[in-house]
Amino acid sequence: AHFNDRLVEVIDHLLAAPPPAQPVELVRVRAYWQFRDPALEAMSAGHKLMVRIGPAQAERVKVKLRALREAVAGMPAPAVDAADAPQLVDDELTPPG
Repeated sequence: AHFNDRLVEVIDHLLAAPPPAQPVELVRVRAYWQFRDPALEAMSAGHKLMVRIGPAQAERVKVKLRALREAVAGMPAPAVDAADAPQLVDDELTPPG
């Protein structure tokens, strides 16, 4: 696959990051923090980042990601329900379900 194709896949994955119920709780585990909710902790690294930056900042990032995607792919991002979006697992996209 070409770099731009992979970049568009990752951008689409980040755009599909669901907004979590607020507030998000973190717990300290040894020297680092993790989400208290196991469902949030099981999310991809990109989705967890979007959760951790908060809903307002995540929306700002998504605006920039949409613009970048359009510049790279030459077309706007499709509207995707987060449940229907491919998921990143171990740096590989897998189909939903």
